[in-house]
Amino acid sequence: MRFLLDSTVLIDALNGVDKAKTFLRENATGSSISVVTVNEVLAGSPASAMSDHERFLDQFACLGVDIFTAKTSAALRGKHRWKLADSIQATLAHDTRPPARCR
Repeated sequence: MRFLLDSTVLIDALNGVDKAKTFLRENATGSSISVVTVNEVLAGSPASAMSDHERFLDQFACLGVDIFTAKTSAALRGKHRWKLADSIQATLAHDTRPPARCR
């Protein structure tokens, strides 16, 4: 995995921010997103753009949450007092297992 892309860069790209679009053009290949990112992007998407945003997200490999992720994330939350989404993202960023497709 090249990068675990955050929702901020994806949302900015969807909103036409040139720096985000350039970053994705240069770095999307080999990068992944997580189920947390999917949730954050789609939660802020207007109903009229939902299917376009889903297709946009479908181009990336997607890291999901399983029991290993849940337990590791819980340990990080307890140790660092992180929010749930942040602890899941950190766990997934360090996970060496291959990602699945988001579809």
